[in-house]
Amino acid sequence: GELVSYVFVLCVILATQKSLVNTHTIIDIDPSVLETTTLFDNLIATEKRGNIMFESDLVAKKYGSWTRSKRYAKEPPCGSVHTSCHKNGYTDYNSLTALLQNISIVYSDITRLFSIGKSVSNRELWVLEISDKPGDQHEFEPNFKYIGNMHGDEVVGRQMLIRLIQHLVTNYKTDTRVKSLVDNTHIFILPSMNPDGYEDCTRYNGNRKDLNRNFPDQYSDPVNTVAGRQPETAAVMQWIMENNFVLSANLHGGDVVANYPFDSCQNCHGSHESKTEDNDIYYYLSNTYASSNPVMHANNENKFVNGTTNGGDWYVLFGGMQDWNYVYEGCMEITIELSCDKWPIASELDEFWQDNKNSLLSYMEKVHMGVRGQVTDSKGEPIVAEITVDDRDFVTYSDDITGKYFRLLLPGTYTLHIDSDLYISTSIEIRVEENIPLVVNVNLKEMNESPTSQHEEEDSSYTDTKAGADSEPEDEIEPIPDEIFSIVEKQNPIGTTLPVVAMFLGLLGSFLAVCIFISAPVTLK
Repeated sequence: GELVSYVFVLCVILATQKSLVNTHTIIDIDPSVLETTTLFDNLIATEKRGNIMFESDLVAKKYGSWTRSKRYAKEPPCGSVHTSCHKNGYTDYNSLTALLQNISIVYSDITRLFSIGKSVSNRELWVLEISDKPGDQHEFEPNFKYIGNMHGDEVVGRQMLIRLIQHLVTNYKTDTRVKSLVDNTHIFILPSMNPDGYEDCTRYNGNRKDLNRNFPDQYSDPVNTVAGRQPETAAVMQWIMENNFVLSANLHGGDVVANYPFDSCQNCHGSHESKTEDNDIYYYLSNTYASSNPVMHANNENKFVNGTTNGGDWYVLFGGMQDWNYVYEGCMEITIELSCDKWPIASELDEFWQDNKNSLLSYMEKVHMGVRGQVTDSKGEPIVAEITVDDRDFVTYSDDITGKYFRLLLPGTYTLHIDSDLYISTSIEIRVEENIPLVVNVNLKEMNESPTSQHEEEDSSYTDTKAGADSEPEDEIEPIPDEIFSIVEKQNPIGTTLPVVAMFLGLLGSFLAVCIFISAPVTLK
């Protein structure tokens, strides 16, 4: 009798535990509250982040977004993805060369194709410039660049830049957003910085070197020279040194996050937050990209915040390209990780393009925020000058052809400092407004003269437009509001009553067990 009682109690307790294990937190979503598919995508993308189940049938029926979102919910966590070399459906070096050459011929009025150098294996490093006046550096327009495939086996960025090129040139005459970008920006795209690595299906270049550890570094390698660099690194450095780039991004793979400087830090290793004095701007730029990509914006794993992270806070590295751009060349650059799987099958590329198209365009548009102008002498001749803001160390430069400069800033009040050898330095109080590029033209006087400045807001044809038949909305995906869902405890899939009954039986069984235990004789072996 005692044995039967013990068995009964044990069964009841196991049933109770099983029912509790099968109890999940389910989020009830009110479809009437959701007005955009992007917010629903954000919810689904976060499904893999925790033990959360979604009652999404009604939402899926209404918005039709379940298929695309579910692909990401099933994707293994970044770092556990096995990367294979799936070249079918991708654009190899010869095909890329032919494609870019054809585009430069068909769209010769808005493109210019050139090589900045060669790889270890003598492959060209092709750059396509897209502008209404390609090659004309006398235009008062900022230079922007995208670089892809720095690591040869990280290939989604390479394909996204190819598609971006095709999107810009084919929609220039029909899409007002594209036309505004092309007419007011010199856009430079290097789809593959490491063509040898791509052809060999490896991270490294032809000399087995990691190109993102090969740039001068303010802490580990502070001599800013191309001497001793890998040929791909030296080519990119020389190209950037000869052109005043304002904003840039390099596209990688292995995670889904927008990463901003610094990557390196002094006397540190592992993971160590390393912010620039422009951290406010860098976070804004990174969030601009991430917020337009629902999967990236939902990524709060590791130390990520809405799909963004400080480089050093993620992991410290030395010799990275983004830090070098900022410290030595006056260009703000971020590193964008586009996919956990570095080399996904080609059939997924359409979905990656849909996720990244708006982000790529929105990020480019930010090259026009802040202050710009021209620095000249008393005769109106351009001067190479250093431009700084407040007490921030970051230095931008006016170019030697036109004296034009561009400084990215968020809305606010600042002190602009302009310095050049043999001239009297000047400081000017400015106020930057949102979506209105501010123009501050400065005439620097020689040491025996007084400085003057011309300060005005630009009446620019450039607008951060969202118009156009093919344009996509730029609205940020906000954190999930509380009113969208209610959290309730439910049993799945059996129902809600079994846990209650099971718990009651468990308590009853426990009470009986105690009674039996008290009445039973104690036996020691």
